[in-house]
Amino acid sequence: QSQTTEVTRKNLQFVLRDHVVNPDTTTIIAQALKSAGYAHAVPPVWPGVTFTPSDDEGKQAAWKALIAAPNVQGVAWLLIQHFEAMGKKTIKSITVSDQANAANHKDSGSFSANMVIELGERDTPAKPKRLARRTFGDDPANDLKTYQDYTAKGQRLLCNFDDPEGDLQTPWTDYAAIESWGWTKSPSFVRGGTSARAEKFHDFFKKHGFNMQNSPQGNNLEVQYKHDRTTTHDGVQYPATGGEFTDTYNVKDGVLIASVNFGPLQAGKGWRGRNARFPPGGAVTKLKNWSDGIYLTWKSMTNEQTRSNLKFVIRQSVVNEDTLSVIASAMKSTGHSDHVPPAYPGTTFTPSTTDAKMQTAFEALVGTPNISGIVWLLVQHWEAMGKKTIKSITVTDATNPMMAHLDAFQAHVIVELAPVSDVSPRKRRRWML
Repeated sequence: QSQTTEVTRKNLQFVLRDHVVNPDTTTIIAQALKSAGYAHAVPPVWPGVTFTPSDDEGKQAAWKALIAAPNVQGVAWLLIQHFEAMGKKTIKSITVSDQANAANHKDSGSFSANMVIELGERDTPAKPKRLARRTFGDDPANDLKTYQDYTAKGQRLLCNFDDPEGDLQTPWTDYAAIESWGWTKSPSFVRGGTSARAEKFHDFFKKHGFNMQNSPQGNNLEVQYKHDRTTTHDGVQYPATGGEFTDTYNVKDGVLIASVNFGPLQAGKGWRGRNARFPPGGAVTKLKNWSDGIYLTWKSMTNEQTRSNLKFVIRQSVVNEDTLSVIASAMKSTGHSDHVPPAYPGTTFTPSTTDAKMQTAFEALVGTPNISGIVWLLVQHWEAMGKKTIKSITVTDATNPMMAHLDAFQAHVIVELAPVSDVSPRKRRRWML
């Protein structure tokens, strides 16, 4: 403002973000490229790849995710909060390019990016479409069926805690299996200062007195695996699928933040949904479950004494439509006026022998795609993980402010763990019903 007049103030046409290394932004760029059909998770050098609004589902999902990225959303706020002064503009396109030579690391997942954000005149806005994958209430019969289905699944999963030995134990115990089955570990980039992942849960970390600092020794270390290599075992070829597990490990405090996770089968359906881009032919890698990858990594960072110290698993920015539908149903069925949970400390669900609606809500949440894997992590590694169960599930609103005008929401899910001996026998018997 101090450098312009009323006339020239509206002349801003481009905003350039140089040397972008924010882990959230680079992760979004990588997934946006995959979603839009590009072969690699690193953009080429200039002129790079340009994203615009699109009728194609995958490209539109990529566009919306980029708008919400930490290095772009500030530009949106600049235009929105100074709407008249900036000439009633919007973001017209976003071009991403690799700052280095992509040929040197096109599959490594480690890169820094340049972003060119083009601004343009804003069209007369139409009423935004509801986001089908995250809406709630349009189809009450379907919402009820979803809730009932996941309640039944949650009940079956919880029964496993009563007899977790024997056939339920995982065959995956060797950390080397991750690499041998086609998963590539990206170099861990450790900055000084506060962890970007932990910062998203500042109030939670502060409440429990947990350390928020980055440290390669076990405090908030982000680890990323990508299933980007085809492997052969016993004469059978297992193609690369594009699956990804990106999680932050705080071994000292016993916190795991699950950030970007879609396994080989999910990757086969396209990022966040329905654009099928799966390698033709071949079998699906046998090491495909999030719970096994998490355990092997946790095992590699701990010893026999510290391995059972996991206290909380946080699922960050959940967008899975079934999980959100169950959260919404759980909120409404337990007497809350809004189907969207409040911001932290959110709403907590626990097992109950006196409140049937609370018990049903807890069971349904346990069965959801974003929580069921935690059950398998505990059950299939029973002794190593300290014979633990799920003590409580807290859901909080994680909706990006840029999407607040839509009938949609995202959620953080905080799953508290505890020794199964802390759960009364009466409560465990209820799970068998």
